[in-house]
Amino acid sequence: MRLGIILVLISLTISSQLIGQQKSTKIYSKNPDEIFLGAIISKKSINTEKHEFVKMKTNQKLQAISSTFKYEYPAIIPSKSNMNKIIIDEFNSAGLPTTTPGGAVFSLWSIQSYNELNIRFGQKMDFSKWFGLDPKAKMAKSNILIEYEIPLFDLYLDLFTDAINNYVQEIKALKNDDLIYISNISWGRKALILVQSDFDENKVKPALYNYLDNKALTEEQSIILETASISYNIFDDTKLELTDPNPLKTVISYITAPITKDNYGGILYFFGSELDGAWFENSF
Repeated sequence: MRLGIILVLISLTISSQLIGQQKSTKIYSKNPDEIFLGAIISKKSINTEKHEFVKMKTNQKLQAISSTFKYEYPAIIPSKSNMNKIIIDEFNSAGLPTTTPGGAVFSLWSIQSYNELNIRFGQKMDFSKWFGLDPKAKMAKSNILIEYEIPLFDLYLDLFTDAINNYVQEIKALKNDDLIYISNISWGRKALILVQSDFDENKVKPALYNYLDNKALTEEQSIILETASISYNIFDDTKLELTDPNPLKTVISYITAPITKDNYGGILYFFGSELDGAWFENSF
């Protein structure tokens, strides 16, 4: 995870407001170094500062499958190193993952509360850590969220095998009702960019659309972007050098960079399975 804050010419203040409870089965990993297919995780830790994992010895070989049909994975004993090995082996054998036609696609909408950002992560987040925001400060007049995402490939467990049934029984033997296991992981590149401005929203959005579509900006639109406060989070442990006069360009350049064996993005999100076979749904 990398975050950044870009203050351009003016400092804006920000605030947090409560909204109703949200739910999600798609969860961002706060500590991706510990994520692997079959990893056992505490449900109660999902909305805390760091996800907590439980180590368990097993000899079960779990079958990995991908919706990216060119990849065929062997069954593995669940571990981070085993998962990484079969990914690289498939890259060497079948080639690197490719982006969808048209490449990165962005979405843009306004938010009224920082808590609305939680749904993009599927859990409760610390905005000061993940976006560099002060949730106690007053929000700007206009708060626009831009989301870029390029999904590249995924891995999920075949849940209809004797091995997975045996694995679940081993987890049940730990006698801990708080546990689920990771049954699906998706990789790619993603960025959330929060643009805050004291200009009216009906002026900020057109300026952003023109910029993101590489269209000419009016003099007022240039001023809007130059005086905006921009915070971002990329779903990858990559340091961005914010040397471009327009920092939006730096984030977009990361998203659209060539895919390589050493740089194929990060874990975008995972799904968890309950021990009774149901999908885990997080409430926050």
